[in-house]
Amino acid sequence: MLLKLRKFVLVFFLFVFSIVFVLLVVEFGSRGLLLLFPELKYKSHIEFRKSVPAPYSDSDYDVKSFIDESYNLPGWDTPLNSRLLIPRNFQGRYISIDKGVRHTTDQPSTFDNVIYVFGGSTIFNNEVPDRYTVTSFLQRLVNDNSSKRYKVENYGATSVVSSQELERLKLIQLQKGDMVIFFNGANDSYISIYNRDPDGWIVGEINNILFEKDWLSNFLVKIHTKLKSYSIFVSVFLSPYDYRYEPTHLRDHQEVEALAIKMRAKFVRNISEAANYTIASKANFFHFLQPTLFTVKQSSLYEYQLRKNSYLISAGIDKTLIEGYKALTPAIEELKRDYGVLSFDITNIFDKRPSGEEFFLDWVHVTEKGNEVIANAIFEKIKSRLLR
Repeated sequence: MLLKLRKFVLVFFLFVFSIVFVLLVVEFGSRGLLLLFPELKYKSHIEFRKSVPAPYSDSDYDVKSFIDESYNLPGWDTPLNSRLLIPRNFQGRYISIDKGVRHTTDQPSTFDNVIYVFGGSTIFNNEVPDRYTVTSFLQRLVNDNSSKRYKVENYGATSVVSSQELERLKLIQLQKGDMVIFFNGANDSYISIYNRDPDGWIVGEINNILFEKDWLSNFLVKIHTKLKSYSIFVSVFLSPYDYRYEPTHLRDHQEVEALAIKMRAKFVRNISEAANYTIASKANFFHFLQPTLFTVKQSSLYEYQLRKNSYLISAGIDKTLIEGYKALTPAIEELKRDYGVLSFDITNIFDKRPSGEEFFLDWVHVTEKGNEVIANAIFEKIKSRLLR
């Protein structure tokens, strides 16, 4: 009996040792392979941003500390029977959110009217502290250039498209003299063309994709989520996500054109309806087509390298944005001509940047330097409507 027990213990330990040995070989082999072929390794957005890339090079705050906070926000809520994304309340060192609205600094204690700014993550501005959002820059410009007091409010929410902005706008009781600003285009292009769903929304699409995954894919998602921080093998070679290859439908130019045409029609309808809703309340409405990395006429070396990082900018995003904006650019003129909407194409605002100045962290998100340029461009168009 004792002999059998010893034999069992020996076999058990040999089995465990074999598993551990194989795992160590795989892990260190993966690390060695990445030394030989570093292009196999991708960085996450948080790793890239904490490396303090060029757009953060002269930021006057602790970038790494800020990034830690920005990636620990509590997410958003979606009210029943809606497609709204409402950011959850949060109070941190750099970021404050109350009642679904990110804090805009320098607001007057008393005010005559409100300027509501709607958009996706590029208005919410999770890339910068409260003081450096587009709305905070805009608030300071308004304070300095208008005798009438306006409070600027940040109604940005990560990933939303124009239909969701319109849905949230309709929940607001506008007052005479208020102002509504829509700043968008990139998310509509992404969801319509890249995700192949002009009627969809990004979070809904993600939910559908996860629901439709087979058991093995779901298992890999769970393993990757739990162990990617501890193992290069799991992080890189067991990743269930592959960003290096564009969706196959993007190779069909006719389908891409058809998706873009459908997107344009819905986009024009959403913006014109938002304008009508606003004007009916005797408020002012402005629309802006936002810039992206792919609307910059001449890319810098930094931007070229950024575009080659398939994790920060998934393959096919370039084609998506280029084709999407081919449809959205003439839509700006259509909104002006046929609907009387004060709609502006500001996609070229980064073309005249000083040599060596960098703004982009990925295909659409910028740091405070870019946000200031955006706020100035918006202010130049709305300032004539601000009562002095």
